[in-house]
Amino acid sequence: MSVLRKSRHAGRRFARVGSRRFDPPPQALCGLPEALHDLRERGAPPAAVVKQNGTRADFDVDRIRNGFQRALHKRPVPTEYVDQAVERIVQQVLGLGEREIPSRQIGEMVMRELYKLDKVAYIRFASVYRSFQDAADFRDALKEVEPTPPRRKSR
Repeated sequence: MSVLRKSRHAGRRFARVGSRRFDPPPQALCGLPEALHDLRERGAPPAAVVKQNGTRADFDVDRIRNGFQRALHKRPVPTEYVDQAVERIVQQVLGLGEREIPSRQIGEMVMRELYKLDKVAYIRFASVYRSFQDAADFRDALKEVEPTPPRRKSR
């Protein structure tokens, strides 16, 4: 039995037959990083993401990009830098060569990239990702991003 469902991504449709997924035509993939284009052309399945509760989901570049966009909301970071960061994460995931990757590992990759891009965005993402409970959690995260004062040479 074939079921056609509309994805949460506007304009894209995925057809499912049983447990098999048929992806959209190449013209619908124009927003994906080149690494995923290459992967799709070779017919290799992307890694499955193993979530904290044990469920599995397809690796979704749009989720990574949305995480960046939320963390970087109203921050002065050029889109091209975000695209490059997303591309690096995709390359890392593909470079692992694993069929499954823990969501925690992807989250850590995102945090490393955000740390390089913008410290405020890093704190925003970390507060949600690490489930900050009180001001002490924020204080600890701020200590991670604050530059240490240069040491004075003793005479």
